[in-house]
Amino acid sequence: MMLAAIGNEGEAKLDDFLEEAVAREVLYLRFEEYRRFADAYQCPLDCSGNSSAERRVELADGRAIRFVRLNSALICSRRKDEKGNLLLGARQRVMNEAIGEELVVLTHHPLDWYADSAETKRFLRSRARVFISGHEHLAAVDVQNVEPGRDLMMLAAGATTPDSFDDTYTYAYNIIQFDWDENDDALAVTLYARAWNDDMKRFESDDVRLGGHGQRTVLGSPNFLKATRPSIGTRVKTGQDMEPAPVEIILPPEEEMAGNSRVDETEYQNLHLRFFRDLTEGERLRVLVELDAVPNENMDHFTHETESKLLRNIAKMNRFDQLREKVEEALTKRKTNKDNQ
Repeated sequence: MMLAAIGNEGEAKLDDFLEEAVAREVLYLRFEEYRRFADAYQCPLDCSGNSSAERRVELADGRAIRFVRLNSALICSRRKDEKGNLLLGARQRVMNEAIGEELVVLTHHPLDWYADSAETKRFLRSRARVFISGHEHLAAVDVQNVEPGRDLMMLAAGATTPDSFDDTYTYAYNIIQFDWDENDDALAVTLYARAWNDDMKRFESDDVRLGGHGQRTVLGSPNFLKATRPSIGTRVKTGQDMEPAPVEIILPPEEEMAGNSRVDETEYQNLHLRFFRDLTEGERLRVLVELDAVPNENMDHFTHETESKLLRNIAKMNRFDQLREKVEEALTKRKTNKDNQ
């Protein structure tokens, strides 16, 4: 009923529903399984009608990109959605700029799938440096000069599983490298296109799509130019040169325990992924209970967000190795039970 009302009355009705806590809960209940998937990759879905923009990556001293994730499936229904009828909504069009920071906006559906596409495009041209979309499975790139010193890259990502496999569509994916261009003090984007070679049954460099393999584009970046220029040589390692750095977790005095208080962030993220991806809800709860990590008051409102916080608390208390052992133990137990059956 809510989706039908939004379809009939448009963005104003969507905004009305987003103002009400119960209506928002009903609207986002459809994303329950996706939220579990997204939480495992530490990319939580905003459930208030806004975009998600907490992920920031520094490229050089005072130069960073911020990834803005838009939910283009907000009013998708079980029936086949018509192009031009979807909505992002006014809340998701809010994209906050900052000096020294350029925005990379990601969404599933291309712009022409939205009823509010014209308004959304105005915000993108004014705020974003890169817009990446999927859904239509045909890789393409278009760099638009919005005004002097301001560019927008529109990138259609392609897909590893297209609807058809022929001369037009092929299995494809891209590796995208973001970097700071010292000469122009701008965001540089290098596209490493990969496509399936059916004769050799393998992915290879794609010199046809996206301007060719390894195509590097320097984009006019006004938010970089507004900041104090970094000294030459302050570039942060990117791409294959990037080495995961251990992140020190600062412990409150009452929680600090003997042992090493440094946890490698890459190891933690990998275990976080396995915890949510590979364990069932019951297995996850059992692991947390066996580690005495669940306060009684949390049991009535146990969510994926709560589980994520409890995992971080376990790492803070120098019990990361115990957590890893418990995850392995749960997976081994499940395999043993399956083999016995």
